Amino acid sequence: MTDTTPILYLAWQDAFSRRWFPVGRLQKLADQRYEFVYLRGYSEARAQAGMSPILGFPSPETRYVSDSLFPHFQNRVMPRSREDYPVYLERLGFREQPRDPLEILARSGGRKVTDSFSYYLFPEPAAILSPDGERRYAVCFFIHGMRHVQPAAQERAGRAELGEKLFLMLDFQNPADPRAIAIRTHENHLLGYVPRFYCADLHELYRRGQSIELTVKHVNSTPTPSWAGVMCRIEASWPEGFRALSAPEYEPLAAAVVS
Repeated sequence: MTDTTPILYLAWQDAFSRRWFPVGRLQKLADQRYEFVYLRGYSEARAQAGMSPILGFPSPETRYVSDSLFPHFQNRVMPRSREDYPVYLERLGFREQPRDPLEILARSGGRKVTDSFSYYLFPEPAAILSPDGERRYAVCFFIHGMRHVQPAAQERAGRAELGEKLFLMLDFQNPADPRAIAIRTHENHLLGYVPRFYCADLHELYRRGQSIELTVKHVNSTPTPSWAGVMCRIEASWPEGFRALSAPEYEPLAAAVVS
C-alpha cells in the first residue's frame, strides 16, 4: 500500500458481552525500534469488562520500546523455517517477502488458535497520494463474517476476480451494531462485513460526500480459514481536517512519542 511499515492497533473482545475494545497500539519508530502503548480503550475494557494487562506489558501507563519485535507479537508470525511458510504468505496475499513482520500481522490479524482471549490486530488506514497528487484514504482487510453468510454467497466469493468492484451497504437495523457496513456483489450476494474498526471512518467519509471505492485485492481458494476468504481494498478521497480512527478510545495512555 505504501512505502512505510503499518501502524497496528490491538483489539480485545470481552467473552461475556462480546464487545470489542481497541486496547493497544504497535508501531515501528523512525529509529527502527518497536513501540507498544496502551490506549484509552484499555481503561474502558478494564472498567467495563475486567480486562487484565497483557503478558509482557504490565503497566498501562508505560511506553514500551524494543530493538526487536516484542515476543508477544513475534510468536504470532509464522517462522520462515516452517515448510508451509510460502503457503502462509500466499494466503495473506503477498507476492514477495514482506520487509517487516508488522506487514504480516496487518494481514493475518495476529490470529492464534492457542490465544486465551479474543485478539485481533488491524492496521491504521494509510494516507497515500494518487498519481495526480490527491491525498487518499486506503486500507486492506479480509472480509469479516464470511462463515455466517449463505452457501451461495460463499461460493460466489470463491469466484471473485482481482480488481472486481464490490459495494457497501449501511446496516442500520443490525441488532449487534447499527453502524455495521455490509459488503455485497453486483448481483446482491451478501459476502460479509467491513471490520467494525473502520466503520466510523467510512460513515464520516460518506457524510462528507466522498466517493468510496471497494475492490477485490486477493482471493483464497478452499480449503482456507473462513477469515481469509476475500481480501478487499478501500480507497476514498481524504478530506481536509479528516482523521482516521479519531475516537477518544484510540488515544494512548503513555506520553506521546517525540519524533
